[in-house]
Amino acid sequence: MTRIGTLRQGVDGTIESDEKVIITGAGSGIGKEMVRLFLEDGASVLAVSLVETELLDLKNMHTSHGDRLTTLKVDLSQDHACKTITDWCDKSRWTVDTLVNNAGFAIYSDCVDYDLERLHSMVNLNVRFLTEMCVVFGGRMKEEGKGNILNVGSTTGMFPTMRFASYGATKAYVNSFSASLRSELKPHNVNVTCLCPSATRTNFSASSGIDDFDGRSMMKRYFQAGGGATPERVAKVGYRGMRKKKAQVIYGPGSTLARVLRHLPQSVVPLVMRGF
Repeated sequence: MTRIGTLRQGVDGTIESDEKVIITGAGSGIGKEMVRLFLEDGASVLAVSLVETELLDLKNMHTSHGDRLTTLKVDLSQDHACKTITDWCDKSRWTVDTLVNNAGFAIYSDCVDYDLERLHSMVNLNVRFLTEMCVVFGGRMKEEGKGNILNVGSTTGMFPTMRFASYGATKAYVNSFSASLRSELKPHNVNVTCLCPSATRTNFSASSGIDDFDGRSMMKRYFQAGGGATPERVAKVGYRGMRKKKAQVIYGPGSTLARVLRHLPQSVVPLVMRGF
C-alpha cells in the first residue's frame, strides 16, 4: 500500500509517521473508525466534529497515541467552516497530507415536506463544505506534489431514490465531483478516492428521520431488523482503497443492486425503488 509520509518507530515501540490527516465527521460512525485506522498506522490526526462529547470520547479512547490526535469543534454546515479549519492549520503549521471528507447527513422525507433550514444545512455540508475543502487542501497538495483525498459519497447517489431526493442528489454530486477531481490532480501525484457505502449501522437512520417515518418504508424495516454494514468494516475497506489509490470503492449490502440500478433506464428505476 502507498503511504504519504515516512514511517518510524517511536520511543515506546509504536509506529509513527509524519503523515498529517484531517478527518471530518470524526466523532462517530465511519469517521470515528477512520481516526482509529490512521492513528494505528502512525499518522497524526486532526479530528473535526460538531459534537464536543464525541471529541472528548475520542481523546479518551486514544490516550495511548499521545499528542498525535488533535480535536477541533466546528459546525461544518456553516459558511465559515472551511476557513476555520484552514486558519487552524495555518496557525499550527499543519501541512495536510491526507484529507478525509466524511461529514454529512441526510433527510428522509418527501421532498415537498422538507424543512428549508435543515435542507440548506444539508446541502451546505454535503456539497459546499466538501468542495471548499477539496479546493483549498487539494490545491496545496498539488503544489506539494503529493497527497490523498478520500471523499465519502454513497450508493444512494447512483440512482434516483424516493424520500432521499435531495440527499441522493448531494451524494451524486460527491461521486461525480470526486471522479473529475481525480483526473485533474492525478498528474500532480495527488490521489482522489470516493468511498460509496450502502446502508451502514450508524446513527444514520435516527438522524435522517427514517426511524420516525410514519408510513410504508423498506428502509425503515431494513434498519429496524439490524441491516447494514458495520462502520468498522466500511472504514477499513475505504481506507485500504485509498491506500491502493482506487478511484471508487463501493461496499455494503445493496451495493450489487446499486450497480444494476445505475444502468437501468431512468423510467424504470422509480418503479423498482417505490416504497424505498
